[in-house]
Amino acid sequence: MPFRFRLRPSTTEAESGVLQRDHVPLRLDSGRTINILRVRDPRARRIRLSVSERGVRLTLPRRASLVAGERFLIEHRDWLHAQLALADDHQRTPLHRPSTTPLPLRR
Repeated sequence: MPFRFRLRPSTTEAESGVLQRDHVPLRLDSGRTINILRVRDPRARRIRLSVSERGVRLTLPRRASLVAGERFLIEHRDWLHAQLALADDHQRTPLHRPSTTPLPLRR
């Protein structure tokens, strides 16, 4: 699946160490399509895929190619699907105490 979005920094942005960002759509095996924030970070040393409450983020080092990032996403598609399922489960279950228990207090 070829990605249509490309990072095209000006020469001043690439030299100054500014983060470059764009969004990449990815279709999972379940049919769900998610938007992935793709960031080129000059401080990054390796390709990193992370899932948080803000969404999915793919971090690329300055010298990594976009094709390598695409391959990384495709290779880790199953892991991403499992992480998103865990995040959905955590959002559905509210935090609560199963029963009331007295708290011991010092006098």
